[in-house]
Amino acid sequence: MKWTKIIKKIEEQIEAGIYPGASFAYFKDNQWTEFYLGQSDPEHGLQTEAGLVYDLASVSKVVGVGTVCTFLWEIGQLDIDRLVIDFLPESDYPDITIRQLLTHATDLDPFI
Repeated sequence: MKWTKIIKKIEEQIEAGIYPGASFAYFKDNQWTEFYLGQSDPEHGLQTEAGLVYDLASVSKVVGVGTVCTFLWEIGQLDIDRLVIDFLPESDYPDITIRQLLTHATDLDPFI
């Protein structure tokens, strides 16, 4: 998908009310190109602009924690089959492994 199609899709989703605004950037030919679409705060009429901080909700876990754990695993510094209790002795879940946490295979209540 070319970036123009991505921009069009973002504009369609903003128009449909899926979200009020978005930032989009791509890197080509050794140069960044940035787009700021819609509003960051529709209540106050503020436009989306450079430097905004977005709440990524659960995505931050995947991007942040997943990336760090993968890096540590690749260099042999993390055994993902170790128990969480090895790192957090006060844990109430002694049988859960790092792998289970990373793959959401713990059967933990999501609202604990």
